[in-house]
Amino acid sequence: MRSRLPAGGMAAVPEGTGTRFAFFSAYRFPAGAALQWLRRPGARARGTALTTAPQRRIDARSRPGAAPGAAE
Repeated sequence: MRSRLPAGGMAAVPEGTGTRFAFFSAYRFPAGAALQWLRRPGARARGTALTTAPQRRIDARSRPGAAPGAAE
């Protein structure tokens, strides 16, 4: 996905009994590469947040007796 300024993408592939998921985001303007270092300090926290919330919903729906569409 891309627009005039930001660009982003994601991919998923099967891996064993699970799925490997990856994503990226970047700036698409002349100084964008120079500004990427500003995003690094929070990158790990953003990645964790993006994968933790869906995993909690999956776990909630997977519990025995959970109603369809159940969430925390």
